[in-house]
Amino acid sequence: MTQDGEIYRIGVVGSRNWPEKKTVKRLISLLNQLRPSGLNGEIEIVSGGAKRGVDKWAKEEAEALGMKFRPIKPKHETDPDTPYHVSHFHTRNHEIARYCDLVFALQHRGSPGTQSTIDKCRSAGTPVFVFNILGEKSPS
Repeated sequence: MTQDGEIYRIGVVGSRNWPEKKTVKRLISLLNQLRPSGLNGEIEIVSGGAKRGVDKWAKEEAEALGMKFRPIKPKHETDPDTPYHVSHFHTRNHEIARYCDLVFALQHRGSPGTQSTIDKCRSAGTPVFVFNILGEKSPS
């Protein structure tokens, strides 16, 4: 984990079809509350930059609370000369896993993109906490 006074990089990633905005907002709010109660550093929320679902709501809530936010987007979204390819999402997921100190993954109906991030975190040794809707089973 990061040293005293540094930035704790916490990934909040998940399905674009995650149905509960309030869950994402509560998670970001709880992470924000960790600052005054023991973490002697800043928290940076990291997400994949999707325009809907978990990534969007994590960005909105982090910014509303004045937290640092960093999107890590696939290459074809940041480089206009790079054509779209699905592999860019997996590369982005690997970057998230390597960059973050820990990751919260909100997975809905076995989302393969979220599963990719979960798998990349496990391979990188990054702690990952997986949340599913009550009654759903994770493929991992």
